Amino acid sequence: MKVRGRRLGSRIATTLMTVVAGVVFGGFLYLQAWPPIVVVMSSSMEPAIETGAIVLMRHVEGSPQVGDIVSVPVPAEAREDGYPKEVLHRVIEITEDGLLRTQGDNLDKPDPFAVPATAVTKRVVAVIPGAGELVAFMFSPYGLLWIAAGLILFIIMPFFDGQRELKLAVSEYGYHLRSHTQILQSMSVASQELAATTELLRESLDGGSGDNAQPANRVGTDREWDPEVDAILSEWLHPTNPEGESARPPEPQPETDTDTD
Repeated sequence: MKVRGRRLGSRIATTLMTVVAGVVFGGFLYLQAWPPIVVVMSSSMEPAIETGAIVLMRHVEGSPQVGDIVSVPVPAEAREDGYPKEVLHRVIEITEDGLLRTQGDNLDKPDPFAVPATAVTKRVVAVIPGAGELVAFMFSPYGLLWIAAGLILFIIMPFFDGQRELKLAVSEYGYHLRSHTQILQSMSVASQELAATTELLRESLDGGSGDNAQPANRVGTDREWDPEVDAILSEWLHPTNPEGESARPPEPQPETDTDTD
């Protein structure tokens, strides 16, 4: 019952891992952006994107449009004023020379810089409120401990249990195979002995004529026959009566013609 429960748990864990891996792989193919997930740590885009939310980013096909929330690479001079390396802001204008102007929804004025449209390659396609706290917990010491425990319980232990069961099954198969091999060898030996006995009887029947006939010589056979077996075969082939005379009926004598005058 315990082994069956572990097998069920292993199958469930394997199924879940397969589904998760398929979803992740399909998500990468769809999003085509790296990193595809961004945790928002500021309130500049509230209420559209709250602090602690997770956003999914997708590769921009063509050029960004006004109203898109995009990942903007911040120029070096703006970073000196306290801006991060990248910001998630909304496109509010596209100039005639192809520059993008952006602004946070919760800010009073646009960003003090403009970037070429070709420099913007990712845009927000989905927002998951509050998921950033879960991600932060997963990468905390306690979260990593939970992840390690889950891997041990649902993946590593079922894997080793499966390995032990496989070794046991192979061992049992080897035992049955050896048993069957021994049976076949015994049957082969018995068949050889039966063939030798049959040959002995045939030679004895072919060579047994007259009262003084002896069992046929078993030259060429490797088996050492028991003298008692020879005596039994001789008695069976050449029976005698209690007086010691042969019980075999006398052979008929050929008739001779006699001329009578």
